[in-house]
Amino acid sequence: MKKFIITLFLIFTTANLFCQELIPFTMNKNSMSATYEVVDNKSKERYILRDSVSLESGDFYNGTATMYSFINGLSDGNSRMKMPVLFENGETIVDISTAMSESMAQMMTQQGGELSAEEQQEAMDFVKDIKVTGRPKGIPLELVVGEELPEYEVTIDMGFISTKMRTYDRNVVRRENITTPAGTFDCYVIEETSSIKAMFMSEKEYSRRWYSRGIGVVQEETLDKRGRVLQVKTLKEISVD
Repeated sequence: MKKFIITLFLIFTTANLFCQELIPFTMNKNSMSATYEVVDNKSKERYILRDSVSLESGDFYNGTATMYSFINGLSDGNSRMKMPVLFENGETIVDISTAMSESMAQMMTQQGGELSAEEQQEAMDFVKDIKVTGRPKGIPLELVVGEELPEYEVTIDMGFISTKMRTYDRNVVRRENITTPAGTFDCYVIEETSSIKAMFMSEKEYSRRWYSRGIGVVQEETLDKRGRVLQVKTLKEISVD
């Protein structure tokens, strides 16, 4: 269940990502990739994350794409994830319904060798029955320091389990330059709170993210309820294949 909750958070927060011409706050070149280092509050490396984007149709203002994430260094092995995304007026929105179906199907496939043909069919039928209501909101093209961005809620119904995810208190707190190993970036800093409830489990996450046009997240801090930093994700490299 814990790994399932983590997977949902990864999808959710991925939701939860372009100067005269307004450029979206996401990677804006096909086959562009971003490599991040994730460390704990003692600067001890936890894992390396590599995100990339492949445009499927349209453009980065109005179109569709697939985001790929590869996590290297997890205690229980490496992890891969792909997430369909929509670009609507420059706002990046994760297609949670398709992402959940593909994620669950991948998990079932990984266990395929341990399941009978009948069990595999039952598992695939289960994936088809997943119902998603609500949708995430991305970062709009135009931001104003001090504004509060709309909150959103998503419910995933899988029959025997219903998961509710909500992101709120989304505030544009300031604009500043930040320097990482990948360079210096002009960023908007956005703080928000996310909660997820599934059966008897409940998790809440507080985050602070630095967003740069044409890149997306440059740095991200995960905080506790007192505002103390628990984990930091920092952009290490940007490349275009």
